[in-house]
Parts: sequence; structure tokens; C-alpha cells
Amino acid sequence: MTAFVADAEEKELVVADLGTGKVLARHALEHTPVEMVAVTGEAPHAHEH
Repeated sequence: MTAFVADAEEKELVVADLGTGKVLARHALEHTPVEMVAVTGEAPHAHEH
């Protein structure tokens, strides 16, 4: 499972593997993040026609 964490102090979006605790990537943000959203579960599957 992957977590996307906003690091307001460093102005970064951090991508981490929750199973290992390792940071997978860091992305610089132009602005300090001020909002937070928590999501659990899996994305819904696309509708097949």
C-alpha cells in the first residue's frame, strides 16, 4: 500500500510504501500545502462494455 503525504514544512509531496516504511519519491510543491484528505480502500474498477 502506498501513502501520499504532504510535508508542509519542506513544501513536498512524499510518496511512501506503508509496508516497508521506505520513501519512494519526493516531489517539490510550489506552495505550502494547507489541506489534508485521507482515503482508504481500492479504486473502483472500470466498467467493461
